[in-house]
Amino acid sequence: MNCNYIDILSNKNDNDELRANKMLLTQAVMLAIPGIPGIYIHSLIGSQNYYEGVEKSGINRRINREKLDFDTLQHELKDKDSLRNMVYSNYKTLLHIRTSEKAFNPFGKASYSAIQKSIFVIKREFENQTIFAVFNFGNKSIKINALSKTVFDLIHKKEIKEDTWEIKPYNFVWYKS
Repeated sequence: MNCNYIDILSNKNDNDELRANKMLLTQAVMLAIPGIPGIYIHSLIGSQNYYEGVEKSGINRRINREKLDFDTLQHELKDKDSLRNMVYSNYKTLLHIRTSEKAFNPFGKASYSAIQKSIFVIKREFENQTIFAVFNFGNKSIKINALSKTVFDLIHKKEIKEDTWEIKPYNFVWYKS
């Protein structure tokens, strides 16, 4: 693929927060399904297309193979306003949740459903624990009937007791019941 993944998902006019949300949405799906995820380093750290490398070398594949300067990368990852930080810090949170929660066990059950046109749900279950991973691939907030009365929002670390769940555009929730 001659592109960094974040640039496939985004429009040129998208701001960095929207670009990060779109990227993390797709990665959260990958992390919610059973199996061992393949995580590309440039996806983990929010790399964008490296047009300069293509231009200098004349090799199209250089677009997603930038050799990074460690000090510059470290600075960008620490900068709270940078795209790299938005992607990396949230990706780390997802990886921590995935490795900490029993329902993400590779031997657990997984079921899949599309509730509405833009809403996709993965239900993971293992040892009496259930996680609902709900994804909104649309550009509008969507409310759905709660799939469980009381859940714990694993990402924002808070209890939710509502009859409906609102999923923001290009966003997702991981709720444990």
